[in-house]
Amino acid sequence: MNMIKKIFLIMVPFYFFILSPSISNASEQPSQTFEIVRNIGRGDFDRGLEHIVDLAKKGNGAATFLYANLFLESNDLNNAHKYLIIAAKQKDPIAITFLGTGYFKGVFGDKDYENARMWYNQGAVLRNINSMVYLGIIHRDGLGTPVNNERAYFWFSLAEVLKEDGLGHKEPEDFAEEIKSKIAPNKIVKIKTEIE
Repeated sequence: MNMIKKIFLIMVPFYFFILSPSISNASEQPSQTFEIVRNIGRGDFDRGLEHIVDLAKKGNGAATFLYANLFLESNDLNNAHKYLIIAAKQKDPIAITFLGTGYFKGVFGDKDYENARMWYNQGAVLRNINSMVYLGIIHRDGLGTPVNNERAYFWFSLAEVLKEDGLGHKEPEDFAEEIKSKIAPNKIVKIKTEIE
């Protein structure tokens, strides 16, 4: 496994479980991505950055995501947004979810649930659990769309089925359980069957 993949595998849980819940606070951790890039360069940040930029230009979404995070951590939201979009177009599911969260929380301007939902849908297609949970929240709370508890339950339940072992802040099954009483039992059976 090449070095960028190893470091990316270490970085992903950190960003999802520490920064993703409050993407707007990413600038409070200015040294995280810097250190990752420096480690890629074997102690030399410029060398690591050159390697990441080279990989990003070749279409590596993980490298483009790292590059976007350098801008995010320095609070350069315009460039962070620009490179998150590029990483998303390179099919990086984490960049896609970060974009969705940025729109969901209003990091790139006003809250934009329509764009958030669009990016989360793309993340869900790539089996990103966080995207699925956010889609459930959007449908449960009627954010930019009518309240649809069945759709919300579907997303929470699918995330539960696909989620690997390990604890997050709130588990998908907890979200699903909260709205289960609002859905007819036959609909729940239908949703569960659809997921399987």
